[in-house]
Amino acid sequence: MDLYIEHIAGTMKDQLHDLVKNKPFYCSLLFDGSTDKTTTEKEVISIKVIENGTPRIRLLGIVEPDTCDAQGILKAVAQKCEENQLNLSNCLTATAADGASIHFGKTTGVLTRLQQQSAPWMIKVHCIPHRLELCLKDAFKETYFTQPKLNANSQLSRGSKETGA
Repeated sequence: MDLYIEHIAGTMKDQLHDLVKNKPFYCSLLFDGSTDKTTTEKEVISIKVIENGTPRIRLLGIVEPDTCDAQGILKAVAQKCEENQLNLSNCLTATAADGASIHFGKTTGVLTRLQQQSAPWMIKVHCIPHRLELCLKDAFKETYFTQPKLNANSQLSRGSKETGA
């Protein structure tokens, strides 16, 4: 199984390198972090490109930042971009991330640093799925959907008492 995964990864990497060689080449950078069960931070880094008139997302990779602060994440992003021969100062148009202050901080956030170091023209976008999640959390506050669930037995016994069964 590992052999197949290695071949698929190699093909994906070759396709990405071929794509990056096209001129002009523009992309948006997407990244999101997650902590696994061993409490290790991982960043998934992707780019969004237009291929033959169709928007596509291409995976740059998954990386483990040295530190979980803005500098560590920025270093991890830069490392993945360099590995994939992606010079952000020549091609970056926009960046999307969740709305955490580590990403959007006005002076030291990842996007602010990226904008200062590589692409002053870059557009910063608060990731739409993350925004939707926050909206839904607010919309469902103190509703049935956020209440602790009763176990099935207590609901059944309550129902049978109310109906006289």
